[in-house]
Amino acid sequence: MSKGTSEEWRALQQRYATAADKRGAFYSDKRFKYGDGSTAYYSAAERKQWEKLRNSEDRAMDRIMAWLDKHGSPRNWHITLPCNFICRELTFESATTLDAIEQDAPPAYGYTDADVARFLAPLRVAA
Repeated sequence: MSKGTSEEWRALQQRYATAADKRGAFYSDKRFKYGDGSTAYYSAAERKQWEKLRNSEDRAMDRIMAWLDKHGSPRNWHITLPCNFICRELTFESATTLDAIEQDAPPAYGYTDADVARFLAPLRVAA
């Protein structure tokens, strides 16, 4: 595990939050205009803008996951915890520790609180 910096981590999370907030605001505006399930009613220009915002959010999330794969503790960050929690709320200390993660974390869809407890437990790393 190489050492990334907390500044890198915060910058990645800020980039994700900005992209997610822009996409969320766009969707909220269009939901007000078209109602729920509104993406089916978007004009070509609105659909293009939606895709651009969604791709920006996806790229920001991919950068966070790549950073975790390179610098984070050797947990499988792609399962158990929701991506939104990882990208917005996971602290640098929690992302890089081999000890127990002290943050309260919700389970991702399909996982239980017991799965999360096992994930957050201290890692046993072979010497």
